[in-house]
Amino acid sequence: MANNLSDIYSGVKKNDPNRRENDFYPTPPLATYVLCKYNNPPQNIIEPCAGRGNISVELARNGHTVLSYDLNEYSDSLCSINTPYDATKLPVNPNCRGVVTNPPYHKDLPRKLAEKWLQEYEYVAMFVRLTFLEGIKRKKLFTNHPPSDIIVLSDRIRFSKEHVEPIEKEDQIGGMISYMWIVWDQRKTGINTNMQWVKLDDEYEEWRYIYDKTPYTIA
Repeated sequence: MANNLSDIYSGVKKNDPNRRENDFYPTPPLATYVLCKYNNPPQNIIEPCAGRGNISVELARNGHTVLSYDLNEYSDSLCSINTPYDATKLPVNPNCRGVVTNPPYHKDLPRKLAEKWLQEYEYVAMFVRLTFLEGIKRKKLFTNHPPSDIIVLSDRIRFSKEHVEPIEKEDQIGGMISYMWIVWDQRKTGINTNMQWVKLDDEYEEWRYIYDKTPYTIA
């Protein structure tokens, strides 16, 4: 019987040997495409936990201008990443209207970063586990700042270790943990959260058509 999250989700604890170095779980492009299709990110975006730039490249492929930052440097980055920058200390960029990222999980960083960015940008979208909706401290966050949108991925994504940017369907879909996009869009009025459920398998062919026409080219 499972007694805690670490019994269920490998790599939850920071010292778990199954946890990847630097909390590096690159977001497959199909997941970011879903955010662009079913939500409305602003034109100019900050990606403060960019890793290799997987989210940044897909945002650019969908017409957004992205400034990317990360604490760590990767030799196989997909685009230009400004390093080393700590996301918790990154200054506000007045030319950008929003943040889109897959934040590291240790030390309750997603909650802390959300609280920081909600004071700085009108749009915040974070790619997180469904379990992010739980927790006493996060209850306070959601009560004070109700999300405008939650996009649940009905089929689970795969964080590929073998590909810098996974392209094939089987390299993007088929993981073990449920994920969602949680969005705070202060351009919207009202306090009701819009919930959507998206099946990635249904989106793959459309995404692949766009990818084949527009492979990543940003510097």
